[in-house]
Amino acid sequence: MNNEVDTTKKIIWFKAKKYGAGWKPVTWQGWVATIAYVLLIYIDTLDTIKFDQIVSHSNSDTVIHFLIPFFLITFLFLGLTEATCSETFKWRWGSKK
Repeated sequence: MNNEVDTTKKIIWFKAKKYGAGWKPVTWQGWVATIAYVLLIYIDTLDTIKFDQIVSHSNSDTVIHFLIPFFLITFLFLGLTEATCSETFKWRWGSKK
């Protein structure tokens, strides 16, 4: 009898949407990751508004303080979803019959 644990099984937090492109969370870990992403983007937006009102003297300052964190957070979230999803990213038109 072999008592080894199968470590090759992929953990799935996100499942492909039935219509459209992308994934939806299906486990509590996926929901926590999604909520954390939304909160981080919200915090980034609030910090940018605060920065813009106090310090910013140009649009480039606002772009640098908003877009760089926004893209970094988004790419990290997309990497997480890609690593923990059930299928590849593609457009779907519903179930095939």
